[in-house]
Amino acid sequence: MRQIISVVLMAILLTSTIPGCLSDLRGGVSLVVNYEQTNGTVVESYVDGEHVSTTNASLEFDFSNTESESQILEFGVDFAEGRDSIAVNPDTSSSVIVEFANHGIYEIVAYAIDENNKRESIAVTIR
Repeated sequence: MRQIISVVLMAILLTSTIPGCLSDLRGGVSLVVNYEQTNGTVVESYVDGEHVSTTNASLEFDFSNTESESQILEFGVDFAEGRDSIAVNPDTSSSVIVEFANHGIYEIVAYAIDENNKRESIAVTIR
């Protein structure tokens, strides 16, 4: 019995170092997205009952405080309703501007992707 306990303890001690060897030491993306507002107003102008112009709601998402141990390759915004994603290269811009032409509630996902293809994201509701 004593020998079995010794073998089990030795196995536990030897295997306790394995998780450190198998963990991902490359780190991840620390996503920080700043935005002043999550609502906007679409302005439609009419003259004598006829629609003459529309001003879209425009919101800016700033990724400049996002960090990663690896190089970040892309900042972007995905749309739940099927619109094409908007992505920027962090070497040229740290913000994404999104326009909305229709009134409504939108679910978007702001994200960053690093060179190891690690993606970090956060959901934002736009009204």
